Amino acid sequence: MRWRALSDADVEGLDAAINEVLAEVGVRFPLGRAPDALKRGVCRVDRAAQVARMPEEAVRAALMAALKAPLLAAATQMRTTTASP
Repeated sequence: MRWRALSDADVEGLDAAINEVLAEVGVRFPLGRAPDALKRGVCRVDRAAQVARMPEEAVRAALMAALKAPLLAAATQMRTTTASP
């Protein structure tokens, strides 16, 4: 038995909305190096606001290049760990 919380149409709508927010509203990156790295790509970076707006193509490329077991870190911890798939 397979349980699904969202339909394919729901997932597509959610995906489209996420990409719209990333491209139009952006994400705040208070760390100094993150905006530099994003600006080297195709992202629009507003340094004063510390916001990067990421087009869908950049987000998809980053997801394809991401590790299968991402490194997780917290601002309050000095260690990293890998997540199990």
